[in-house]
Amino acid sequence: MKNLRYILGILLLASSCKNVQKLVDKGQYDEAILFSLEKMEGEENRKTKYVKALEDAFEKVTSQDMEEIAFLKSKNRPSNWPRIHQHLSKIKTRQERIKPYLPLVSKDGYRAKFQFVQVYPMLKEASLQSAEYHYNYGVKLLNDSREDNDRFKARSAYREFVAIDKYEHDFKDAERLSKEANHEGQTRVWLVVENKAHAYLPHNFNDEIMNFNEQPGNDRWLEFYLEPVSDKTMDVKAILEIERLDVGPNSEVIEHHHDTKEVKHGWVYQYDSNGNVQKDSLGNDIKLDNMITVTAHTTTLFREKRTAVLAELVFMDLKTGRVLDKQAMNAEVDFTNWSATYTGDKRAFCNHKLHRYANVPQPFPHELDMLAEAITRMKGLAIDKVVNEIE
Repeated sequence: MKNLRYILGILLLASSCKNVQKLVDKGQYDEAILFSLEKMEGEENRKTKYVKALEDAFEKVTSQDMEEIAFLKSKNRPSNWPRIHQHLSKIKTRQERIKPYLPLVSKDGYRAKFQFVQVYPMLKEASLQSAEYHYNYGVKLLNDSREDNDRFKARSAYREFVAIDKYEHDFKDAERLSKEANHEGQTRVWLVVENKAHAYLPHNFNDEIMNFNEQPGNDRWLEFYLEPVSDKTMDVKAILEIERLDVGPNSEVIEHHHDTKEVKHGWVYQYDSNGNVQKDSLGNDIKLDNMITVTAHTTTLFREKRTAVLAELVFMDLKTGRVLDKQAMNAEVDFTNWSATYTGDKRAFCNHKLHRYANVPQPFPHELDMLAEAITRMKGLAIDKVVNEIE
């Protein structure tokens, strides 16, 4: 058994050494660095193999990053600066991870050597150049969007201006331009409800149907209006055409049930054939459960009423007058109520029935109340459809 444990220990050590070296050999340098640092937590754990692996992986990945930075700079393309900044940020993060371990000496006395890059001046330059690139590209996209009347280019411009904050705060007038791009990138949707159900409804209720008072969820690129605004151009008209209002009848089902059950009701003595109370082995009187039959009569009342609203949601491009899409929609409201009364002994009921008998019958809701709830649901569904379908 001891030999087996020794062999397993040797295999585990070999496996861990192989793993870190395998990471380095595969070019997974950052993974190798993290693995080595994790293994070297505490002075006593700073084994030479991990120190050397860390040293080797750091040198190779730093050289790799610096070569890529030099290559990107040689292309002299402004669009390369964000990638240069990304490589420099990796170098900075990597060096800051290793610094707490310096000077790094293994427990066998091996001293690691690390050639750190003076990264901060380079990062400062890359930050400024990256911000400049995003700013200039954002300005170009914003100008193009105005020239082409293309709100999607304005959205791209907005993203460029927002990206600047990653590199530089309060850069030129990027904040003002981002607000302009956000404003010009909006899709303005005019929401309208049309009642085509041809059903007689009270005047005030009809007004409620026509009012699209549902509040849309937050969406960066959608603005909703209940009527046109003079200083803003509407892009899409979303028309909720209510085609049918179905109100079901008051449905009521009454049923009668009779429940019988044997239950324990106190106790009785056990007698022998001579009429004497029997004794147990200890001389005590023998008692038996006294079982009796109890009954209960129940009357159950089930009430149900259904209301449905059927509609069609029409999307219209207000710039071309073209119908973009039509979608059938429906919303339902169901009223159900179950109640019961009983006479007799409630012990006759099964346990799962007991909670029902405390219910009081609920009155049927008014048709207009159910219609109002169904239409409210319909308008909420319509808003969700608009958010999902309109860009």
